[in-house]
Amino acid sequence: YRDMRARLRDVLSRVTVAGGRRIVIFGTSEFAEMAYLSLREMDMELVGFVSDGTAGTFLSYPVSHPSVLREWEFDAVVLADLDRSHEHGEMLLQYQVPNGKVLALGPTV
Repeated sequence: YRDMRARLRDVLSRVTVAGGRRIVIFGTSEFAEMAYLSLREMDMELVGFVSDGTAGTFLSYPVSHPSVLREWEFDAVVLADLDRSHEHGEMLLQYQVPNGKVLALGPTV
């Protein structure tokens, strides 16, 4: 848990160094909750949660389909489902999210 939080903070800090702070979290896993807590600690802004599963809410926020990313303004997307990082990375490419905006701790495209 501690190692994952440290890795997550390291990845998010790259966004802040580049001047960004608006983050989308892809997924609704325990790791998504860790990502949310980390970005709050770092004074970053959650744009929203997206998932290719069922809609609903997560941590009291609405969960949207990834297709909304075409309409949202954000600096990065955190892939919060480590088992599906590659699949979700490919999906983001289909929605024209540049690879440089995709943050993953696991392998992606």
